Amino acid sequence: MDKLTTYSVLSRIRRSGDVYEPHGERTEIELSEKEAAPLKLLGRIGEPRGQIPRLC
Repeated sequence: MDKLTTYSVLSRIRRSGDVYEPHGERTEIELSEKEAAPLKLLGRIGEPRGQIPRLC
């Protein structure tokens, strides 16, 4: 089983009948790295909770 990580929601996500929104009741979502990758590319979730993005 993949390790789950908590991410902040940047735009509305519907998953398994649940709705996650940046300004709703559910502002964080737990996902595996595999599930999170496409959502990161689309800008729907932020960096993992507790991590600051690296500056290049």
